[in-house]
Amino acid sequence: IQGRELGAGSSTAVVITNAPATFTFRHNRVLGGGTTAGEQDAPGSIAMNIQGGTPTILHNVVDGGSGGNTVGTWSGSLGLLVGGDATPQIEANSILGGSGRSDVPDNGPGTGAVACRWQSSGTVVESAGRVFLRNTVVGGNFSYGSGNSYKAVGLLVDVSGRLEIAENDISGGTGITETLSSMYGTLAVGLRAEAGAWIHLHRNRLYGGDLPADLTAVRGGNHAL
Repeated sequence: IQGRELGAGSSTAVVITNAPATFTFRHNRVLGGGTTAGEQDAPGSIAMNIQGGTPTILHNVVDGGSGGNTVGTWSGSLGLLVGGDATPQIEANSILGGSGRSDVPDNGPGTGAVACRWQSSGTVVESAGRVFLRNTVVGGNFSYGSGNSYKAVGLLVDVSGRLEIAENDISGGTGITETLSSMYGTLAVGLRAEAGAWIHLHRNRLYGGDLPADLTAVRGGNHAL
């Protein structure tokens, strides 16, 4: 399943809204595409966008693609976006940010690739039967990011919902094709938790990445993890 390969505007390969608990998305390969968001404050490409319901996402390969953007705080490519009040079970998937490009001018905020961005206000914890469990999460093999921000992020949690993260392998990124002199900010981070995020981490492997410099395994916002 693939988003648009070329053209302007943000593209998404799979969108899930208000899915019941009986809905299971299993054994698929999803690729975000290669579109450019242009002046939209949005990722260039998204592989999967879950905005409601309680679906089970199991044993898939989810790749953000090679999209790009030029404005705002979104990444060029994004593997999995969870928003609204969605409470999915995300289990045993390979979630990749892709090779996105962010060309935000004047060294503003810009991120090349993000594997998973969690913005749901819902509760995803073991006691409720929902966990972010046993996934392999890799921020991206990003090509370039001119903004003053992160260039590749494995898991970005930036909402005050509750999220339990267990037995995952989470890494920032695995490559770069531009010279370091053109980079600003942190090149890669495995897990980024913004202020107000409520997360429970146990039995995970957290790794900054394989880039040549400035790697961070875990970075918190204004609140301690």
